[in-house]
Amino acid sequence: MSKKEIERKWRLKEVPRYILQGCIPTRMVQGYLVISEQGEVRLRKEAGSTTLTIKGAGTLSRPEENYLLESNAGRELLWPLIIGASIEKERYRHLSWPHTFEFDVHHGHLEGYICVEVEFDTVEEAKAFVLPDWIKDAVEVTEDKRYKAKNLAKNHKTIREDLGL
Repeated sequence: MSKKEIERKWRLKEVPRYILQGCIPTRMVQGYLVISEQGEVRLRKEAGSTTLTIKGAGTLSRPEENYLLESNAGRELLWPLIIGASIEKERYRHLSWPHTFEFDVHHGHLEGYICVEVEFDTVEEAKAFVLPDWIKDAVEVTEDKRYKAKNLAKNHKTIREDLGL
């Protein structure tokens, strides 16, 4: 049985300054091998390793499996097969018990796009969650499919227009 990802997402104008000063970012590059209404298959390079992720359909909750690719050959063979543009970002992780807030500052074709994601153990917990006041000017995009990373890889122009970039 696959793991369930239960997550909400907001777009932001900026990351709180103390997060940027207090957290060491992780640089990530990800690309998609499969993009469909039924799910996606993603490659992510992060901290010297590459992970293959399979996600099912859904917005707030969906099945997810992750596999660490041990072979350099496998990574080299798969990366040229990505669909659309790769997504480059820096992730700042901030623990505010009991939640971890993942702030993503995007680069490349998504320069200027900033979001925060929070994962939950249950759908009920996710629905009851209220974003803290220290995160300003947030617009929830959990249910907006245009903000799914797989769609950002295919069509970033809509998002840039939405953000006024």
